[in-house]
Amino acid sequence: ERPDWTADKQSRRAFIARTHRILLIIGDDLGDFASVSRLDEEGRKQLLLRHASFWGSRWFVLPNPNYGSWLDTIVRCDRNKEDLLTCKRAALIAEPPVSEEEMRMLMQQPLPEFPRQQAEDTVIIPTQKSQSQTPEPPVPQPQPDVVSPPSP
Repeated sequence: ERPDWTADKQSRRAFIARTHRILLIIGDDLGDFASVSRLDEEGRKQLLLRHASFWGSRWFVLPNPNYGSWLDTIVRCDRNKEDLLTCKRAALIAEPPVSEEEMRMLMQQPLPEFPRQQAEDTVIIPTQKSQSQTPEPPVPQPQPDVVSPPSP
């Protein structure tokens, strides 16, 4: 911790970036990735779109549904415990409301298959020898060739 560090993580990222290259960031709040302290909901959406290529490649989210700067943006009310819970619940209620029958129908629909993430940073290609090459002495445990993509 430094005296000039505030809740905004920009000063921490800048401090680290002076001596290190930041390859990825893992956080539970948008403010862990970019400065959002003065952004309203629309500003946050625009920031997400501007950095769309970072999500899942440089920026990774481990969400925390209990707290974060999202709360101040979406839930606008007094911060005493009872009011806060009421406001959170109101923010989560679907608009327009879904009837019990509609909810039952939705729950009976099959779940979509989630796309499987494929490793893109390292590709392993098994070594194949052509018939015309002179055979080399056997290696106790042959290793595959590892091909890494060029750095951006």
